[in-house]
Amino acid sequence: MAQTSLLSSTARDLLTSLAFAPTSSPNLLATSSIDGQVRVHARGSDTGAWTEICVFTAHEGGPVLKVVWAPMEWGAVLATAGCEGAVRIWEETEDSAMGILPSGQKRYAQRAVLLDARGTIRDIGFAPADLGLRIAAIASDSHLRLYDCPSPSSNNGSGLSTWSLLEDIDVNTIPLVAGASSSARTPSGVIRGFDMPASSAASLASGSARSEDPSQLEADGGWALCWCSDTFNGQLLAVSAGTSSAVRILQMNPPNHWHQVLVLQAVPHNVKEKKPSSSPAPVCSVAWAPSSGRSYHLVATGSRDGKVHVWKLRPPAPESSDVMSEGEWTSELAAEIDDHVSGGGISKVEWNITGTVLSTAGDDGKARLWKAAFSGNEWKCVSTISCEDADEEEEDDDSE
Repeated sequence: MAQTSLLSSTARDLLTSLAFAPTSSPNLLATSSIDGQVRVHARGSDTGAWTEICVFTAHEGGPVLKVVWAPMEWGAVLATAGCEGAVRIWEETEDSAMGILPSGQKRYAQRAVLLDARGTIRDIGFAPADLGLRIAAIASDSHLRLYDCPSPSSNNGSGLSTWSLLEDIDVNTIPLVAGASSSARTPSGVIRGFDMPASSAASLASGSARSEDPSQLEADGGWALCWCSDTFNGQLLAVSAGTSSAVRILQMNPPNHWHQVLVLQAVPHNVKEKKPSSSPAPVCSVAWAPSSGRSYHLVATGSRDGKVHVWKLRPPAPESSDVMSEGEWTSELAAEIDDHVSGGGISKVEWNITGTVLSTAGDDGKARLWKAAFSGNEWKCVSTISCEDADEEEEDDDSE
């Protein structure tokens, strides 16, 4: 695959994530880095070159672990996640009309800070637009939190300053069986019949209530989440937490109820000896494919042992009247990919816009593109992209 352009970044440290804006014009790309800053780049329509149009410090004293764009219906809205346990909401403002910044430059203003987490925010994601302006966050305290902005379209960004905590679920307390169901933890502090401390529902406190649980291990916390973009079957989230290698499929139903419809967990294998292994690896990336008219869903997972699993999920039959009944969702393992195993873990899995091509990035410094064979039971690598510069690769070849 040929390199079409090179993004020249002014970041002083490693990049942690990047996200393309869901708008078509102009093409925008946001990057986050360990230096605590977010940079927004715009692609020129004539030259195709990327120009840095905005740099701002998103999290003081720590790295920005994730940056995501809200659906285009809500304008140029960003969310960032940091290791201090904060999710921050940002909105683009027009400063060029005020003469403060050069033409073409933009500024992003902080609209809200969500401070309920008691650990590092590992992953965040905005819900599909037809569910309203909502964002989910999972942290190293193993809690999945769902926030809602009731009036995002208010003038001067004031609507984006008010967020409500709708759901607060300790994922590791949910049994690893399909059909587990209960009320999510509300601001009263009750979940599944046990009293637990709760943070402010508005999530606008100073953060003094947040404290680390000394018995909580980082590895036992949450790792990744992904929304299902198709809302025909309701609000669906894929969530991974802990070291069990399990991915939970949660269905959110009002008023504030969750229902675990499936648990995706492959039997761990020793790649060299081709036999079952007793050491599962945590899933650190989850991607839900766009449905594109399919009668089933595709979910890809990437784990710390370098394996990628592709799951095929089938929802309840349309004629079923009880969507909460147990056993209506079914799943099967469509593929297991271990090309990244020799180079370490998987850092990211992602689908293309039609859900037909899966991209995987590993600690081996390579990204691979996969497509299913005609039978659908086998996945072929159609391209491999190296993150090394061409001259570095040539030097490596010469040394060999």
